[in-house]
Amino acid sequence: MIFHNSQSGTTLIETLIAAVLLTLLLAAFIGSLSTLALVQVKARLKTEAVQLTREYSEIAYNLSLQNWNAFSQIDGTYTLHIRDNPDYDLDFPYYELQDPSLFSDESFTRTITFGPTFRDPNGKITSDKQNGTPDPDTRQITVITKFNKSDTIEDTIFETYLMNFNGL
Repeated sequence: MIFHNSQSGTTLIETLIAAVLLTLLLAAFIGSLSTLALVQVKARLKTEAVQLTREYSEIAYNLSLQNWNAFSQIDGTYTLHIRDNPDYDLDFPYYELQDPSLFSDESFTRTITFGPTFRDPNGKITSDKQNGTPDPDTRQITVITKFNKSDTIEDTIFETYLMNFNGL
């Protein structure tokens, strides 16, 4: 008599191996979902910071067009606030410059730094203040947006030069 040894069911060991593999796959999938969510949050915050930085640089540009003489006298680091009631007797009726330590958003701190620009003997912009000549028709503007609640996202920094083309 011939006996055939065929197993038609699964053993306990096979079932345990399948359960362990399924658990590992689910853990990896859940881990990747949480990483994806974190990346999306960081990307949203970074996009918002870039937009806030761009907004400050555009405000600085508009201030330079409104009144270059007053604009060229601003030195230092500030935050900008929109006035609820424009004061038309001021050089900049719509915006108010404030000390950055007085104001901070929950997520971001924005500052704008106004400074002089120096040129070398060839007329090129230089950072050498001792050998450079101040240019009264060009101002250096640096806008920084910092994250208050995250050490993993770098600050957004925008630096530009604004010129008084009417003075040239």
